[in-house]
Amino acid sequence: MLLERAARDTSRGITFVGGSFLSYAELRECARRIAQGLRDGGTAPGHPVLIAADDPENFFRAFWGCVLAGAVPCPVAPPSDPSRWQTQLEHLRTLLDDPLMVVSKAFSLPSTTAVTGRTHYSARMRER
Repeated sequence: MLLERAARDTSRGITFVGGSFLSYAELRECARRIAQGLRDGGTAPGHPVLIAADDPENFFRAFWGCVLAGAVPCPVAPPSDPSRWQTQLEHLRTLLDDPLMVVSKAFSLPSTTAVTGRTHYSARMRER
């Protein structure tokens, strides 16, 4: 019921630092698409999903997409030294049993084929 109300309400939502606004309706729709993509990619309830988002708005979309899919959202930030990013992803892949990863388009990742053989889900978090 709460999700259905959110889908109809475009006047309420989240205002981010910097002024951008994300309505609950838009958040729900985007999260629903991400959740479907995660399920299509083989993510089952309880599975971890890495989230690499370039800003809070994209993070919210991916986080709630994981929640709707029943997955466990696992935010990751790149290390301060970019040369360690590959090592960090390999460690997380091993630790979390090769989870899917939701990334925003602007987020810079090393080649995913170098990190793992599993396909990563790259979500289109924003409709322009």
